[in-house]
Amino acid sequence: MSLSVTITQFSGGVTSFDNSDLRGTANYLIWLCGRYGMQVQAGTGGGSVIPVNPGGGSLEPLEFTVSDTTPIPTGGNSITLPQFIGYQLAFIRGGMDQYSYSDGTNTYYKWNKITGFFQCFGDATEGEQFALVPYK
Repeated sequence: MSLSVTITQFSGGVTSFDNSDLRGTANYLIWLCGRYGMQVQAGTGGGSVIPVNPGGGSLEPLEFTVSDTTPIPTGGNSITLPQFIGYQLAFIRGGMDQYSYSDGTNTYYKWNKITGFFQCFGDATEGEQFALVPYK
């Protein structure tokens, strides 16, 4: 019995990688990690990641620290987001995932993916962290 092995030499290599599905995957991962991801973000050091929209399929999250000039200003509780129409929406408030139902004891929100209307319960307060993350 004999064993034969053929080796093909590799030449060239990967010079670029462009996968438009990665932004959607990253947004889903942010949604899954929820408050734990936000805790890491609040830490110090470790560098940063610059989000890129690779042209198409997915949208960037809307993230901000509440002030008088933010999309939902201090004391406000709603916004219309036409760019998010047709998407599901994850809402992260102060590093905690919020849910679109209420048991009467926590802060929640409503999202209409047909009209793009978002409303949170409990007015926005100065310095609060908000993240609205669209996903399919």
